[in-house]
Amino acid sequence: FAGGYPSNLHDEINNFSIIAGVVARQQQFDIIHAHDWLTYPAGVHAKMVSGKPLCIHVHATDFDRSRGKVNPTVYAMEKNGMDSLRYDNAFFHKGWFEASGENVTDFNSYNGTLNNNRWDNFSPRIALRYNPISAVSVYLSYAQGFRASILDDLCRSGWMWVGPKIANPRLGPEKINNYEIGGKFQLRPNLTLSPAFYYAKGKDFLYYVATGEKLWGKIDTYQRQNISKVELKGLEADLDYIPISGLRININYSYNHTAIKDFDKKPELNGKALTYAPKHQIKGYLLWTGKTIDAMIRGRYKTKQYTTEDNASSIDGFGVWDAQLSKRFFRNRLYVSGEILNIFNNRHMNTKDYRSAGRLANIKLAVNINKD
Repeated sequence: FAGGYPSNLHDEINNFSIIAGVVARQQQFDIIHAHDWLTYPAGVHAKMVSGKPLCIHVHATDFDRSRGKVNPTVYAMEKNGMDSLRYDNAFFHKGWFEASGENVTDFNSYNGTLNNNRWDNFSPRIALRYNPISAVSVYLSYAQGFRASILDDLCRSGWMWVGPKIANPRLGPEKINNYEIGGKFQLRPNLTLSPAFYYAKGKDFLYYVATGEKLWGKIDTYQRQNISKVELKGLEADLDYIPISGLRININYSYNHTAIKDFDKKPELNGKALTYAPKHQIKGYLLWTGKTIDAMIRGRYKTKQYTTEDNASSIDGFGVWDAQLSKRFFRNRLYVSGEILNIFNNRHMNTKDYRSAGRLANIKLAVNINKD
């Protein structure tokens, strides 16, 4: 990436969107944050790939910045990131897969042309917010989500984060209806509590399922399939406390209950929890912002996660602590930071096959060469 605001800015935005899709396909995460319109296409792409919720950060829209002389390209990006009524139309055609070479002979039997398919859907969102007093804000929301499968699951047989997986060109889209109620309560001038409760019902949920076949006779092979019905419900509570100027303490807790409610192809999975969906998570940080130096300590803990759809195997819960120090010099022209991830070197399992790299140290130097 060129950095800054080059003449080919929109090409850079598109390139970043492509990279975001690649990262979203490979990594495990809970939420997507897009900071202003430059990153909205990347956030939307990551949301389409992963199905995870997208949170956008808005300083101003192009209507505000341009004083009415709106750039239609920028407006389209902002609208796509904020739309409350969305229409999707996905068309998959002329698909073809070929694996050739000695190292991929196990996938040769899946070579050939793939079936064409088309899907479309309207996805509305609506929310109501009420502020009875300045210290209390409550909301109620409903949203329908729609996601057609990614090309990777439709036509590529190979390796994914779950392990070896087989393409499914007949894979249909998923829909989910999400209901949420929550609020923000200013308990004291320096203490805020933000709880939320949600309930979601998924239809034709996209889910990796073991095919029963073994790669090299020992490794389970997976395929993304549509589960008729799934259910998700839970709560999240965020507590933010500023005891003194410059010091912030944040604690977040979430409870998540998932269940397969109806799976015609494998009824024995009905009632089982979804894989890699911890029931409890706790995370938080302590941040000091001072004149001399900024410092942060953050931690997170996840309980047990099932790694197979029959819930026969799981990875243990784990906790990780990180620390970061940073400082700006020369009127903020030089930024220096150092961080240690996984301070106590907890070599926990991220998936059933992949172990955490353990302790990692990073040093960052950034120079601002723009004129004041």
